[in-house]
Order: sequence, then C-alpha cells, then structure tokens
Amino acid sequence: MRPRPAEPEHGFRSHRDLRAALRVCEKSGSISQDRDQESGYGSEGGPQFQEALRLGEQWKIELVCTDFESLSYHVGHHRGLPVISIDNQHALTRARLHYPKQHRGEALTAKLVTRLMILHASEYLITAFFPAQLRRKHASVVSPILRKEVLTAGDREGGYALVYVTSPSEERVGLMKRIRQSFVCYGFGRQGKDAKTLIMWTRWATALTGTS
Repeated sequence: MRPRPAEPEHGFRSHRDLRAALRVCEKSGSISQDRDQESGYGSEGGPQFQEALRLGEQWKIELVCTDFESLSYHVGHHRGLPVISIDNQHALTRARLHYPKQHRGEALTAKLVTRLMILHASEYLITAFFPAQLRRKHASVVSPILRKEVLTAGDREGGYALVYVTSPSEERVGLMKRIRQSFVCYGFGRQGKDAKTLIMWTRWATALTGTS
C-alpha cells in the first residue's frame, strides 16, 4: 500500500483547489490586497503595523496570542516571537470537514481567507463544539472559551428573542417588525429601545448578561 502523500502547507487538498479558491476570491472581491495596503492594516510597513511594532517593543512582549486578527500576528512574525492562534475558523484548514457539493466554492474561499489570515502560527488552538478530527500538525481542539460570568449566569424567561448579527441588516429589521415578538438585538450599531416595534438595541454583548 502506498503511503498517503503529505498535504500541502497551504491547507488545500491540491494546488487545483487552491487555484479554484483564488479565482472565486477574485470574482467576489473577498480579498483586496490594494485596500489592505492603503489602510496600512495587515501590511508590514503600514502606519498601523509600525505603531503596533513600536508598542510591542516598548512592552517587551515575548509571546503573541491572536484571535483571528492578522496585525498582531505580523508583529510577532516580524520580531521572531512565538504566535498562538486561538479561534474556530482554523478548523477549516486543519480539521477534516465535509461540505455539500453545492457549497464547495464558498468552502474554498473561506479556507483561503482563513489560511492567509494567520500563515505560520507556532500553534493553532481551535475552539469547537464538536470533536474535530485534525489532519495537520501544531493544532489542538479545545472547548469554547467562556468567561466565568457567562458560565455562572443563570437563565430566565425574559420574553425576548435574541438576535445576534455580525453586520447590520435592514432586511432583518423589516422581518422582525412583521413578527409579533419582542427582540433584543446585538450587532446592528444601535442603542436604545423602540416601544412601537418591541425591539431593544444594544451595542455590547455584555449588556445581555448584565456583566461588564
């Protein structure tokens, strides 16, 4: 029996998959190198990188832990420091996952973005609710990391449905207004309460648990 060939460093099964992901990203505009360079974020030599590098030297940091954030990774990489990546996204590139055929393009794009975000961490700690089977070295699966206040918070019936989004959506707002239900909404960039529509807007997730 032939030994199974080692998987390439880029995290895709083949260079064909990698090229396909690049084409999908180019069409969708998921990655814009020019925009990153203009903002100085994530590009070594940009103003934000230089400021972060200065602070790292001032604080004499010896270890970098990053939660799917590339600026601190670049600082650690530039200074030759060990970098620990803590997130759930790297399950895409370091665990064995299966996707429906119709979502293969989206999966390739997500894998490429994840791979480029943190290229060479010393160790990848992957938070997951499921026992992911790892397929690459320097990776470990850990339980979701929750604060003590969250773990000890008791549940209660408050009459609200929680709506959590990562970006504002007026379409979702319109949908909620048509439903006879009270909502607490996080992620819409608003603060306050709309008595007419029974929607409570909050800017901070901690407001939902009463912690600070």
